[in-house]
Amino acid sequence: MKNKFIGVVCLGFSSLSAPAFSDISVEEVWADTKKWMLMDPSTAVTFGVVESFGDRLVAKDIRIVYDDDNIIVTAGIAAIEIQEVGDGSVELIYPEVIPISLSTGSSEEFINIDMELDLGDFRYGVDGTPKDLIYTVDSPKIEVSIVDFDNSKEKIMASAVLTIRDLKGTHRTLDAGDIIGLVSNLELGSIVGNLTSYNPESGEGINLSMSTSGIEAAYEISLPSNLSELNPEQPFHEDMEFDLKFSYGNTVLDLETNIEDNAIDFKMGVGGGSQDFIVNKDTFEYRTKATDLELSLLVPDQLPFPVAVSAQTDFGIKMPLSKKEGNFELSVGLRDLYVNNELWDMFDPEEKLPRTPATLALKLSGVGNLFFNALDPKQAQELSRADIPGQIKSISLDELDIQGVGLEVTGDGSFVFDNDDLITIPGIPRPRGSAEVQLIGGNTFIDTLINMGILTQDYAMQARMMLMLFAKPDPSVADKLSSRWEITEDGQITANGQRLR
Repeated sequence: MKNKFIGVVCLGFSSLSAPAFSDISVEEVWADTKKWMLMDPSTAVTFGVVESFGDRLVAKDIRIVYDDDNIIVTAGIAAIEIQEVGDGSVELIYPEVIPISLSTGSSEEFINIDMELDLGDFRYGVDGTPKDLIYTVDSPKIEVSIVDFDNSKEKIMASAVLTIRDLKGTHRTLDAGDIIGLVSNLELGSIVGNLTSYNPESGEGINLSMSTSGIEAAYEISLPSNLSELNPEQPFHEDMEFDLKFSYGNTVLDLETNIEDNAIDFKMGVGGGSQDFIVNKDTFEYRTKATDLELSLLVPDQLPFPVAVSAQTDFGIKMPLSKKEGNFELSVGLRDLYVNNELWDMFDPEEKLPRTPATLALKLSGVGNLFFNALDPKQAQELSRADIPGQIKSISLDELDIQGVGLEVTGDGSFVFDNDDLITIPGIPRPRGSAEVQLIGGNTFIDTLINMGILTQDYAMQARMMLMLFAKPDPSVADKLSSRWEITEDGQITANGQRLR
């Protein structure tokens, strides 16, 4: 399970830092550091000589190897020095540079990348008790760079640098016997990265640059203390919980490629955004949003003009993962969507349709449960094969907002379901509830399509007749149609009071 590895790496590096409120020995800090390093069974860690000098301890020749799906990542730490500061706290000192290598493939076909992690001028402090440690970090600069790139297929010259500035924050590690955990809050001033690759024989290459600022991350992780003894066929333990929150400010990405004589220039800018991720034995939840998103694409050999798009975006999903009843939610938002005039001119050169920014937003919520435990691999296979994976007990249309090309569609509603009644409406749990939908600008839009030559009078008439079957005019607003759909307790389905079933 990839999340497990990521969590353990975070926890392992948390054994690196904090304030002073009680005495703790260098041996206790080393025991905690070593515990987290050895936590993940898929990562092999070996230690050289460990020497203790009372108020100082030195662990030498530490080698960390992660091997998964033919991808091998190796890091070598020459020494970790742990020493008492004199105020009851302890300091950990790592080498300024840590070499890291990544390799994949076989001896005949391979990629090897040698990198350096430059930790720069910073120290970690530790305080607390062996069961409740607080680590703090204050680092002006951390840099990861490629020092050598080799692959078996072709000669490629590559370089990359990722720089993290002004890293500050705290980690708190907790040991409650059967459960261990981490609570962390981090701030980063900025992250700047550059990647360049070039083939001197073909002239093909890639240039990538990115930067982001104002980064904040907070996470709470709970794990069983016997992680190394978990059943590999049941990787997600019931005591595991992940609650991760991440936000960022202004972000810019610029990608230029020239591959197989096709040049591409892609740019992206984001004013800010966030991501939230929660998972435990009963629930999965993920939410993301981006403000002031701007995208541009230029492909000179494929497109006669640049493509430019801007919008505000958001997405959210929440669902139960077990047989236990829980809330679910799905939300999708694409707001203030703008595309450049060159795109509009492809299908509306005379500008007959309004070119105002568009909105597409939908939000559903409700209550339900699965018939299987999605985090159990065996039950997950049954879940993927099941015709009906679970049951919905209620569902609500909390938001429907579609705007663009002169149209506006809104709606809301809610329904409850009797899962014990599959007879009233054969094969379907009996629903009960209502929903309302409003359409503004429908007739005007049809007239515009006729004027553009996209729609004939005959098809327009059929479209208008279909609308009038299920909607009625609203005399209070020009060119507005309203439709109310209702399902009664005895299974009757009506549209604006007209019985359909």
